[in-house]
Amino acid sequence: MNGNNSLPKVAQIGRDVIIREWVVLVRPENIAIGNHVMIDSFVVLAGGRDHLTEISDHVHIGSFTNIDGGGGTTIKDFVGISSGCRFFSSNDDYIDGGLSNPTVPLEFRNVKTAHITLERFVLLGANVVILPGVTIGEGATVGACSVVKNDLLPWTVNAGIPARAMKRRNRNEVIRRFDNLMERELVNG
Repeated sequence: MNGNNSLPKVAQIGRDVIIREWVVLVRPENIAIGNHVMIDSFVVLAGGRDHLTEISDHVHIGSFTNIDGGGGTTIKDFVGISSGCRFFSSNDDYIDGGLSNPTVPLEFRNVKTAHITLERFVLLGANVVILPGVTIGEGATVGACSVVKNDLLPWTVNAGIPARAMKRRNRNEVIRRFDNLMERELVNG
């Protein structure tokens, strides 16, 4: 870590983790962080209410990102999250007549809570919004300012509101570079 001794106790933290100043952890006991992770300043990272928020290895979370909600989030290996992204694993349903906002008792609200998953090698452009229950498939990318409300297929390049596949990503080249990095790390210990 970066020497921030005032960081609240998280469920798990790996090695070579950099958490910059001004990161806010909500329900830190439900947050697990792997190895080689960098979390930039002004990130809000919430553990799920009954689920872990898990960050695997070689993950970068850009500044001003908010990973929020009670459903928890899984971020797998080699994921890049650009600045300003918003993850909502809980969201008030405004259409079906529930009252809205956290000051209202839960029985008067209509909240959708569902886990969010980003598979390995996912890349998110700046200011992407992800809604509850979404899984972004391995190697998929999402263009800046997109809204992801449905699952995205592996190795697709996606953009828009709502995000949709535009073309395919070069899986073979990503995996080749991954294999080379793993080989180098094995040799260097």
